Amino acid sequence: MMQDKKITIALVSVFSVSIFLAVYLFIIQPGHKNSTNKTLCLNASDEDIYKKIAEDTKEVGCECIKEEKLKKACIDLVKERSLYKKAVTNSDKSLCDYIENDTSKDSCSLAVENKIAYLKSVEVPKGNPEENISVAYLERTREESPKDIDNLINLAKAYVFSGLNSEKQQASEFEIDKSIAILNEAKELEPKNANVYIAQGYIYSINKQYEEALVAYTKGLELDQDNLEALVGRSGVLYLLKMNKEALSDLERAAKLDSERIYTESIIDINLCRLYAETSDFEKATEKCNSIINGNSDKGLQSEAKKVIDSL
Repeated sequence: MMQDKKITIALVSVFSVSIFLAVYLFIIQPGHKNSTNKTLCLNASDEDIYKKIAEDTKEVGCECIKEEKLKKACIDLVKERSLYKKAVTNSDKSLCDYIENDTSKDSCSLAVENKIAYLKSVEVPKGNPEENISVAYLERTREESPKDIDNLINLAKAYVFSGLNSEKQQASEFEIDKSIAILNEAKELEPKNANVYIAQGYIYSINKQYEEALVAYTKGLELDQDNLEALVGRSGVLYLLKMNKEALSDLERAAKLDSERIYTESIIDINLCRLYAETSDFEKATEKCNSIINGNSDKGLQSEAKKVIDSL
């Protein structure tokens, strides 16, 4: 029992990212997957080995863990890192379906969607898109058009993405601070632009500053009460802050507003299914989950909905 508790605590510490917005799971690098740290194996406990691997993307050594459940959890973590990296790098959301952990799967899906939306939002000149859609390109645009709010928002996000796509696979303190500073600059130019606050909410969420993210998303919604991105983002933050009823309220509003089903099929429906269950509204949970199971959703979402049904 104690061992199961330790495993649960360890897993929660790794996967406590938003079901909507966490895009910075630690990703193991292919070049290190066979370079087991022998010193770690010899001198550390199973729990310490797992914690080290969870915290350090360059550390490996799951095979050193003796306890089978914790070893499996470690192997699953490494596998999910690899799937997450491939999905985001290739903008292929179908790879996220192979991730077993619900929170990580949803985070992966949203990360891919955010990347695709971001790439579409930037006007790219002719040439190599991967080369042009970059911090450097957006900084040059900033020099030419310093009051271009959309460019400032894209630049702030680009700094975060540059960290997520780097070897360390997470945004650094510098990149977060740079992003927030750029958005503060945008706020000075247009203090009533909802998209600036929504972008700030997203970046605070990436940095696990959930209280600050909640304030930013709420301000964005005060300026644009029907903003779909803000409702989905704030719902995720509320969920992480254990405010399930409030999270559910935002999701229900988002579902009504999402006429083009931008978020509904991949994010809103499955999380309504879960939140109805977690708030003990079993009738709505059954209805929503069954609509996913019997509808045209992908197999991964159908599988997750079945798990919720089985837990009722």
